Amino acid sequence: MIWVTGIFRVFETLGFDRPKLVVGLQVALVALAALCIAWGLRLEHPQWAAITVFLTLQPTRGQILEKSSYRFIGTICGSLFGAAVAWAGQGNLAFELFALCFWSAAMTWAGALMRSYRSYATLLSGYSAIIVIVLNPFNPDTVLDVAFDRILTVLIGALAAVLWAAFSGMKDGGVEVGLKARRLAADTLQSAGQALRDPGSREIADFGKLMAAAGLLRDELHTLTANGRFSGTRRIEQMLVSLTDLLFACWQEPQNEALGATLEELGTRLRGQSDYDGMARALRRAHGQTGNRALEQALTALSVSMEGLQDPRSRLDLKTPERHRYELDWSGAAQGALRIFLVLFLISLGWLLSESPLFQYPLVSAAICVALATTGVTPRRKMVDVIKGQVAAGLVAVLTEVLLWPLFPTPMGQLLCLIPAALIFGFLRAHRFSSLSAPDYSIIVFLLLSPGYVPYTETFSPVLRASMAVGGSLLGYMAFVVLFPTDARDRRKALWRMIKADMQQTARSRSLAVTVGDWRQSFAGRFQRIAHWAAIEQGRYEREAVTMRKGLVTMELAEIVFMLRGLQQRAGLSPGLQRAIAAALERVGVSRTDTYALVRSLKLLAGRLKASGLTEEAELVGRGLSELGDLQRLRRETAPQ
Repeated sequence: MIWVTGIFRVFETLGFDRPKLVVGLQVALVALAALCIAWGLRLEHPQWAAITVFLTLQPTRGQILEKSSYRFIGTICGSLFGAAVAWAGQGNLAFELFALCFWSAAMTWAGALMRSYRSYATLLSGYSAIIVIVLNPFNPDTVLDVAFDRILTVLIGALAAVLWAAFSGMKDGGVEVGLKARRLAADTLQSAGQALRDPGSREIADFGKLMAAAGLLRDELHTLTANGRFSGTRRIEQMLVSLTDLLFACWQEPQNEALGATLEELGTRLRGQSDYDGMARALRRAHGQTGNRALEQALTALSVSMEGLQDPRSRLDLKTPERHRYELDWSGAAQGALRIFLVLFLISLGWLLSESPLFQYPLVSAAICVALATTGVTPRRKMVDVIKGQVAAGLVAVLTEVLLWPLFPTPMGQLLCLIPAALIFGFLRAHRFSSLSAPDYSIIVFLLLSPGYVPYTETFSPVLRASMAVGGSLLGYMAFVVLFPTDARDRRKALWRMIKADMQQTARSRSLAVTVGDWRQSFAGRFQRIAHWAAIEQGRYEREAVTMRKGLVTMELAEIVFMLRGLQQRAGLSPGLQRAIAAALERVGVSRTDTYALVRSLKLLAGRLKASGLTEEAELVGRGLSELGDLQRLRRETAPQ
């Protein structure tokens, strides 16, 4: 209809994204339908059906099904634990609140160590127990009824979300991520080929964009692998790691026009294909165009992963040693657990001292937002979006309760008054300034506007309830500022420390635990995350070019370390060369990679290697020195004046 198109054009001029607005309004209507179904079934808290629809909204059909499933599982676990706590406490407020603090801290710790929607389900089980206790007036006789009420409302919302995704024509997650992976593979092959064919065309910014894109895609893959429904995700992840390793190897190679032209041709060919047909065979044939061992290993790993993607029945696979697995941030998990425990403990203490049930609102609000923000890359930035959404929700809830509900005090009138509040979600989600705040808006607005089955009567001041709910998120934000502040820089530094520790262990241990190929694959996987986090920082703490150059330096130093460890096994080395090798390994093991002491030891080592006739090894050390020099120069150029 013409007038509808005109309205959408007006919204577009105001900064709203039309496709997002359409989807957001559809989701709002589905949420209202789920709310009406739960309300019609006389469930005590039907608002959680609507909240479930809002929170399970994801870009693809598979992700919605995945998140809905894990939301239901987390709700069951948390609700039953809450019922157990209420039964054990027998109405003892202090016992129940402190038990919930410990449970939420434990689930936050466990969720921070997981990936994908398993993490979401674990975190949700933590605050679901709180919700069950808070919704139940500390009466152990009725707590099971409240627990099953929450489970049923969440089930209704999850089913509504899944049905909408199935019939709305949303894209399948596996197909979409497979297309993205193939495009990224084509771009990386072309960039690697250009770097080999024309070293003068190498741009560190392009290198960083490819690394960050690979890290972002790996994060998206983790939302598709919680129960293994999309079987190709692991091999796509292997391909991304192999592509990163190949790009590193090409940047380390001085020049190879023949192989560069081959890789560029393969990239162009892959861009025009709908699968990986013939890519593995072509990559294996390219082995003869280089004598570089690192390049050969990268080409082999990439051909194996692409052959697995083309033929799911292929038994070829990459070795996945322990160090290739996802790095668990034990320290960050412990800090997150302590943070949420202290926040909930303070709110619980306020509840006990004041004996006011109003503290249920900040308790639920803080439990949800602090738990979910703990697993984010930049929690403080996430908390700002949370507060924005909750402030908007508080304002809408106050206006609805003050202006509309007195005019329509019947239960059906309360339900109809929620329509505008739900539709606002679509507009918040469609605008770039508020899109990340929309989920938190939906939680708080339906938490405050819970439709009942009796005529409306005011219990607490709407302004006071809204203020208490927003106060929980404000306290959570202060906790992230004061208690273990965490952002992308901190996570990046923690991962660099892990990489440095591995380098030290390799340089100083008596025996090698891994091969150089395994180490390269491990580092490539880790560096994708570092590049992704550096892109999130947007150069606020360290220029992306510096991060990329540090990656190249680290890879060169690893090659040097493994080469030196191999030389130590040879017989007939002069005492002077043996001492130079030991000194260089000691510097790598205990120094920062860009210190002048390391540079001096490497220069001495290069001279001894050349004097001993080990020209190839001396050239490798020379490339490492060159990369170190480039990094030091880049740091000086980008340092703040």
